[in-house]
Amino acid sequence: MVVQMKKIFSLIFVLAIFSLLLQVLKFQFTNQHMEEYSLKTSTNSYEIKENFKHIHKYNLYYFKIIDQDSNIYSFSYNYNFHKRDRIIKDIIHFESDDLNCIFPVYIRKKSGDIICNLNGENVSYSYLKQKGNRDVEKFVNQLQKAGYNYSSWENVNDNSSKIDSVEVYQKNIPENKFLTMWFYKGFYIFTNENLYKKELLVKDKYDNETSFVVDRFYVTVNTDQSRPVSYSSFIVYDIINGGKSIIDLDDSISNNSYFNGVYKGELYITDLNKKMQYALNPDRETFRIVGSMDLGFKTLANDHLIDINNAMFLSNKFYFNNETSNKMIIKKYNTNDIKIDQGVYFFKDDKGNFYKAYENDLDNPTLLFSFDKVSEWIEKDLTLMVITNDMVYLYDDQYGLRPVIKNSELLYNYKNICDFVEK
Repeated sequence: MVVQMKKIFSLIFVLAIFSLLLQVLKFQFTNQHMEEYSLKTSTNSYEIKENFKHIHKYNLYYFKIIDQDSNIYSFSYNYNFHKRDRIIKDIIHFESDDLNCIFPVYIRKKSGDIICNLNGENVSYSYLKQKGNRDVEKFVNQLQKAGYNYSSWENVNDNSSKIDSVEVYQKNIPENKFLTMWFYKGFYIFTNENLYKKELLVKDKYDNETSFVVDRFYVTVNTDQSRPVSYSSFIVYDIINGGKSIIDLDDSISNNSYFNGVYKGELYITDLNKKMQYALNPDRETFRIVGSMDLGFKTLANDHLIDINNAMFLSNKFYFNNETSNKMIIKKYNTNDIKIDQGVYFFKDDKGNFYKAYENDLDNPTLLFSFDKVSEWIEKDLTLMVITNDMVYLYDDQYGLRPVIKNSELLYNYKNICDFVEK
């Protein structure tokens, strides 16, 4: 009997070790999962589809939730739960007239933002706040009394600091963001705590087609030393750490050159006159030939460099950006103004409405916010920067929509003037 018990305990021990090893292997080698599960609360019941993907620095959980009244909520949550699944443990529900909202509570007592459905359409808390919806504020007050809070619920700070003629709403800038704005001879750097002015040139450069932000570096052509038809050096400034350097070129490039974009920390540049393509590395301070009629040329597709026909490449301008097309979005919203990042589509319709949709659920986009007039907008790191009239706004899921810069210059000079990097 004792021998049998020892065998049973040994078997249990071996099975436990095996189970632990399976969990370790799952954590090490599984970067995505899909789960479907149900959740019943005292006020509602929900069918949950959970799609997890670990991409680069992101641990993104995509959710599609359908409640007992067939309201659909599509949203994401970015947090490192070490690849755990079935992370929603409770859902708090709010209903008022045509507005239905949910507030998911995750494992480890984590929580995010409110997700809402207005007249059958997914809308963000930021959109409802922008439109002055009082019902959603009742829900926020209810949650705050229960001990919950979130960054996007905070009041937008109206106090501004000033540098030259530029007003900056510093307290609205996330702590990990560095904002930049061109001012003819250089650029400003705005953070949550400081305002800087960096002069790079002696002579004014009104437009900013010869500058580009590459990771944490601001790269601009040294137009002070340029000849009428060529450029012989670049100026590089480290936005986060400070410090300026000059990259002198052994062979100048013509003024008929343009920036393709960034790939793996290098700025790709094409000289149409010389029929050459180059890569500038601001971190290593190098400049090398990467394309020619003999070597061929490169463009970016699906985050990878690919070869492209010489004649086609030189007869058009090819940019490495996150602009994309999607037939369903184009047809439904009549727009080609679409960008994609980490499987998330961001797009703007002709009414100035900004949406976010997930590649596995394009039928249920979320209306994020709206502006009557939009001069330019960019997307990086799942964050939007929007220029409207003389204002610059930032949006992300954590902080919501916030004004960050006011400058009358933006009414008539806005192209490639503003940018941002993440620390």
